[in-house]
Amino acid sequence: MATTNPVRPDVEPLTEQDARHLLAEGLLRPCQDVGPTRVALKVGCDEKTVRKARDKDTTLRLDYSWNTLLANPRALDALAGHFGYRLAPVQAERNADLSLPCIVTRFQLELSLALEDGRLDTNELARMRPAIEALGSVVDDLRERMKMRVAG
Repeated sequence: MATTNPVRPDVEPLTEQDARHLLAEGLLRPCQDVGPTRVALKVGCDEKTVRKARDKDTTLRLDYSWNTLLANPRALDALAGHFGYRLAPVQAERNADLSLPCIVTRFQLELSLALEDGRLDTNELARMRPAIEALGSVVDDLRERMKMRVAG
């Protein structure tokens, strides 16, 4: 009798109530920090809509849900996590600290998160790409410095 070992465990379909609860998690912090009025401006709806979604009374429309990322870059983490996914920006932030200790620390953090479940897959590598690229730039710069020292 063959046993299967899925890459990801089976996930239950999301209900509307689940979606309300998980999306509310992403609205709590920005509403506490800057208030529902400012969050609503970023999301593109009115304050009442944000408050009702934060309080789990209603579900945000799909466009408003995605716009919550403008108020909180981690606003959809709980929703994505329900399905075993993580959201990550395609490009690193332009104002990111590029000092070597910060780059190494970020790489270590991303790697430890990626290996949390004991494996490293393509989704994890995609999430780590900004840290890998920053670390690669530092290594390239160090190589150039070493070449200059040897040549000079």
